[in-house]
Amino acid sequence: MKSERSIKLKKNSLKYRLRKSPEAREMKLSISRRGSLVLTVPKKASYGAIRRFIVSKADWILERLDVIIRIDQGKAVRSSRKDYLKNKEKARKFITDRVKYFSELHGFKHKRIRIKNQRTVWGSCSEDGSLNFNYILFKMPKDIADYIIVHELCHLKRFDHSERFWNLVDRTLPGYKNIKRKADEIVFV
Repeated sequence: MKSERSIKLKKNSLKYRLRKSPEAREMKLSISRRGSLVLTVPKKASYGAIRRFIVSKADWILERLDVIIRIDQGKAVRSSRKDYLKNKEKARKFITDRVKYFSELHGFKHKRIRIKNQRTVWGSCSEDGSLNFNYILFKMPKDIADYIIVHELCHLKRFDHSERFWNLVDRTLPGYKNIKRKADEIVFV
């Protein structure tokens, strides 16, 4: 038996389909790629228990719906091992060329550059001067890729996120704040 209901979660009114199932032993929540929320519950589950369950999952629900919106707006990136292996060398060339460009222009000195298939970070810089970048950068808008590369290069001179670090980023890439806002909207899926 399915019925459509709505609930208010953190100032958001959400519709969901409730599916009571004699086979269900516990409550299960799913969100389709299009953002449809479906809650499957045991046949005898009370409305109070259902409500408490949904409220307990509010952060997860809203986060997943936000990701779906970002995908629809083109603000999400997907990676896979197959795509990484196919594009690793293209990414290496693109990233190495951009690192070289900014290094020559602003006097950055680095050691190794590694191209990785990371699920949570765009880049990193180690204290020994090695740079790591997510291969996906070469698929991103050039201004965002440049911002991420510059961010890591600036860590070669300032290994923190102090005001002095951000001033260095600004001198290296004027107007970075607008680009950073766009970069911060992109999520991994």
